Amino acid sequence: MPGLPRYESQDDKGLVFSPNVYVHHKQEVDQLFDMFADKDKEGLFVFRGATSASQKLYTSSQRIWQGKELFKREDDHVSFNTRLIWQARQDQSETINRYFAQIGLDPNNGFSILSYMQHYGAPTPFLDFTEDPFVAMWFASQERSASVDDNELDQYFSVYSVRRDLSKALNRPLRATYDKWNAEGGEEYAQKAVSSYQGGFYQGSILIIADQELDDIFCKGGKRIWNNLNIVNQRGLFVFNGSADVPLMEEILRLEQQLPNNPSRGKVSDAIKGVNIHRNLLEYVRMRPSQMTPALTRDYLFPDPGKIMERSIRSALIPR
Repeated sequence: MPGLPRYESQDDKGLVFSPNVYVHHKQEVDQLFDMFADKDKEGLFVFRGATSASQKLYTSSQRIWQGKELFKREDDHVSFNTRLIWQARQDQSETINRYFAQIGLDPNNGFSILSYMQHYGAPTPFLDFTEDPFVAMWFASQERSASVDDNELDQYFSVYSVRRDLSKALNRPLRATYDKWNAEGGEEYAQKAVSSYQGGFYQGSILIIADQELDDIFCKGGKRIWNNLNIVNQRGLFVFNGSADVPLMEEILRLEQQLPNNPSRGKVSDAIKGVNIHRNLLEYVRMRPSQMTPALTRDYLFPDPGKIMERSIRSALIPR
């Protein structure tokens, strides 16, 4: 399987992120955590960690589309994702459809099916993000050793951020489509049509799923599309990239440059940020989240229902 493009140098990555920050000392880590605490309170950004600073943010759907060269035999990327959704719905006499209906999720919402598939390793156009910068840092710092490679960026791991209000700006075409169908057939018709994941208008879209601006499209009646326990403690959400081959940050730049009256046209966007931490600081970085309240540990971020029940039983059996 051919490898996907990556950032080849600090200069190469600097074409996408400005400033392109590099952290080499413990004092800088402390300052970074202080900055993260402020950003967490603001709630203006969503975050993702990467175990190598050379990694570009491709979705799993893009990886399989490019890696297996499906573009040589498929109609288009949207059709591939649509067929995945259809196959998941049909399997074992529509088990997932019936399960969603029982727990109050809309089985006709294609994005809800994609959310379910994302949690079980299927290729989707989603990337996992979090509202919590410390969770992103935890994920970024989990790989123990650098790649045996001559790429200087593999000596760093990264935390990326995307400004939440970007979704509203970049999704005006999607909003216009929804409003048009709402006027033609009513709110329920528009919501079902857009959330079904049918139609090529999703190509060239960046959607922050869980963004208030899109709730009426994807989460009608207060229902959410996500359906996994891990999301709770990870404060997780999804960022959807409708491109077949352009990684997330580069696609954001491309779409942002097309916005009318864009004051940053021709410049690197201030809506996306990247911080790169040297691997020599791995152990120091890992120590910080474990000292937080609640402590960010694997058990906390990936809660095991069986272990929750075991602890509950043990605690209940202790005499008062």
